[in-house]
Amino acid sequence: GYDMSSKNISYYESEALKDSDAKIKESDEDFVVSDYGPKDKLPESMRKPTIYVAFNHPVIPLSKLGEVMKSSNIFKITPEIKGTYRFYGTRLLSFEPDDEVLPQREYVISINRDIKSLGGKSITGETSFAFKTEELRIVSYTPNQYDTPIKESKEIRLVFSYPVNINLIKKYLTVKSKEKNYNFDIKEPSKDEQITEDVRKRTVILTIGENFPENSEV
Repeated sequence: GYDMSSKNISYYESEALKDSDAKIKESDEDFVVSDYGPKDKLPESMRKPTIYVAFNHPVIPLSKLGEVMKSSNIFKITPEIKGTYRFYGTRLLSFEPDDEVLPQREYVISINRDIKSLGGKSITGETSFAFKTEELRIVSYTPNQYDTPIKESKEIRLVFSYPVNINLIKKYLTVKSKEKNYNFDIKEPSKDEQITEDVRKRTVILTIGENFPENSEV
């Protein structure tokens, strides 16, 4: 959660009094979130999205621009993502994740209700927003054509839209032909394969324990 110690809360306020750059007369407008992102559902290709919140009034003095922070009392992200916070201007706070977001999740960005503008206004209006990540899905598989020789059909390669844990994903995979479920072993691609690390993390190889019947659909 937020570090709500009085030291952190008063920090920006005291800076505003000392910093000549911060002595900007604010308009009479309420202090609100003027923009944020991302919105709605992330594209599949965006696995490390920039998360940002913009305000209509300054929240830090100019002298604080450029600082790199591992935590912030301006907003929090749930589920938590590790990364770096940085102000781009006195009104815009951006977060760059270190890790990829997880599939099939809703991430909630919550603005700290106790923050104030440099002019001392309390935040009003909407202070929470969310975005969703793409569902996990199979983007390609082999063999992928009809008339596959029986021997070649005993090894099935699946490529997912996100990196997967083979021990976890096995619980959700079923191989069936003519109403019969087939046992299989699961493994990652060999390190010798000429594929990128991204593809390797998203690929699993299933080895079927017995032959499928002829003229059957799997």
